[in-house]
Parts: sequence; structure tokens; C-alpha cells
Amino acid sequence: AGAETFGERPRVFVSQRPLLPKPTCERYIAAAEAWAARSGGWTTARHHSVATTDIPLTSLDELLPSFNEALRTLLLPALSACYPEAAPLASSLRVLDCFLVRYDATKQASLPTHTDQSLLSFTIALNDPGEYDGGGTWFRGLGRAVDAPAAGHAVLFPGKVEH
Repeated sequence: AGAETFGERPRVFVSQRPLLPKPTCERYIAAAEAWAARSGGWTTARHHSVATTDIPLTSLDELLPSFNEALRTLLLPALSACYPEAAPLASSLRVLDCFLVRYDATKQASLPTHTDQSLLSFTIALNDPGEYDGGGTWFRGLGRAVDAPAAGHAVLFPGKVEH
């Protein structure tokens, strides 16, 4: 805890309204599934220490304009508002790595506890919680998992918080 986590106790925020509309979430899922079908499947070795089944957003060219707009108008301002000591200006934030993850509890029920390489991190649920079992991000310092309440909602947290 401390400067890198912005306090002794993790400050984790859940958006009160969707940051992406449900139809946009559905479009992202469809684009990722189509890419996987064309490319021989989802990637599984991009993150060697905490491997996820994912597709880099940069591989989904058709989504980049709308995602960049959502970053500029909603996601980065939300991060700046939640963590003003880290990012007083949303315009100064940059995305290091962005990817769509596909979780399958029968293949990968969880990830090892880790920290991210970023100053700030976020997850956006692309599905409603009723569409899957489990889910959420477990935060060691909170002693519990935090999940978005619906598709399009985000969970925001410092990258150096163990999760």
C-alpha cells in the first residue's frame, strides 16, 4: 500500500452507469469471436506470467474508433475523476495494453494474484452477470471479488493493487 496504490486500503470503483452501451458490448464480442474464427482461435500466450485467453484490441481494427471515443469521453475521464492524484488530466492518460478476455471456468477458473504494469487499470464487463458463473476481480486488500453489475459497467483500480 502507499503511493502506488493511492492509500492504505485499495480504492476500487465500480461505475454507476454503463460506460459502454449493451449493443456496443455485443458488437465487441461478435468482432472478437469473428477474429478468433479467422485467426485460428484466441491468443493464450501474450502475458507469460498471467496468461489469459484474449485478443488484443489493436487486432480488432473495426472497434478502435468507437473504443478510442469511449476512452476519450468516458473511461479516461472516469479514471481521472476517481484518481485525481494520479491523473489530474484525463488527456494525459494513455493505454498501455488493452485486450478482450474470454473466461471459461472449465479451462481457467482464476488467474494468479498479480499486479498490472500500469498506473491505473480497468475492466469492462461485456456480458451481464446472469450470463456466466463466477466472475469479478478478486482484490487481496479488500478480501473479496468486485464485479460489474451489468454489461458495459467498469471496475476501476490502481494497477499496483494486488488482484
